[in-house]
Amino acid sequence: TPIFVTNQTTINYAEILETHALIKKHFPQAIIQNEVCQTTRLRQERLTKLDRDVDLIYVVGSKLSNNTMKLFEIASSKGILTRMIESKDDIDISDVKNKNHIVISSGASTPPQVVDMIHDYLIDIK
Repeated sequence: TPIFVTNQTTINYAEILETHALIKKHFPQAIIQNEVCQTTRLRQERLTKLDRDVDLIYVVGSKLSNNTMKLFEIASSKGILTRMIESKDDIDISDVKNKNHIVISSGASTPPQVVDMIHDYLIDIK
């Protein structure tokens, strides 16, 4: 019987590729339908390739969002101060002081207006 594999669309892209490779090793005939959405994949990849001069990363989105949580995990693994926020009201000014390069990333379902408001707020307080 052929094996068909699919995955959640907002899972960690690097991890799912490893899982798919392992499945193919044990079940070479498996059919794998990679469902990771392009927006999710690109945002995850960009976080893994950040410059070393980044001082702070804000991941914007709901703590209930798997997509946002995966972005937070990836960002946190960089060894850079990382905060998960839902709005500009969650920004702690002391985190921003003396920071020169702040990165904002957001979950796929985070409205662009929220990200824009956070960006504008950070520009205003700098």
